[in-house]
Amino acid sequence: MWYQQQRGDRLFKLILTAEIRLDDDLRFYGIGSDPENDSRSHFRPGTDQEYGVFTLRRQKIQIVAAMRPSPNLEHFFYDHVEPAGGAQFRAGG
Repeated sequence: MWYQQQRGDRLFKLILTAEIRLDDDLRFYGIGSDPENDSRSHFRPGTDQEYGVFTLRRQKIQIVAAMRPSPNLEHFFYDHVEPAGGAQFRAGG
């Protein structure tokens, strides 16, 4: 959604965006810099799987406001809101 108003050289613009992004088929190879040999990893050689598959869901609302009150002055404002807890993960595959 966006809104724009202009009077002569003066301009005000407001943009509001809501986004839900779903990334699936992401792979997790384990823990540490050497996941195949890290004892904390569940995806080591000799196990059923070499990696885990998960889905990542991201939600975000952002607002952008821009105004030019005079020909020599512009001001921009940007902010965004994400749900508490950040991204949501779901194991799959």
